[in-house]
Amino acid sequence: MEAMGWMYSDSYGRQLYSYVRDVLHNTLEKLKVANISDDLERGVLSALLTPGDFILVQGLHNFARQNSKSEGPGQTIDGGRKANKVAVEFTFDRFEATSSSAHGRWVSGRVDVSSIVRVGTISHEAGVLRIQGHGARDRDGLLRH
Repeated sequence: MEAMGWMYSDSYGRQLYSYVRDVLHNTLEKLKVANISDDLERGVLSALLTPGDFILVQGLHNFARQNSKSEGPGQTIDGGRKANKVAVEFTFDRFEATSSSAHGRWVSGRVDVSSIVRVGTISHEAGVLRIQGHGARDRDGLLRH
């Protein structure tokens, strides 16, 4: 595979993007997603969520690079939203962003976005409810389960 900024930027990008978009849309139609955006309260979420659930989080998110890689797979990004002593955290590969605007603007810095996250672990640390996304990549780019 030649080095490229993101997964959809080569000559097959349009077809790959269409396929992945269709799979995503079909999956979302069948998926139960809990919108926790207005319920970021530790007590409510502790009782409501279990590992494997899918959640929607809207609002101000922070995105930070784990490494300096800017082309090809392995552009690992930590993302998350923190409010009311609730932290939703996830990690992903920015290589899979669908456009240059997503790649450069929507998944970097501090932006107001929506995230769908599969709950992996739920823990309490120093008075904060910490919800970590399932299948997050570690610093070596390996998928954690």
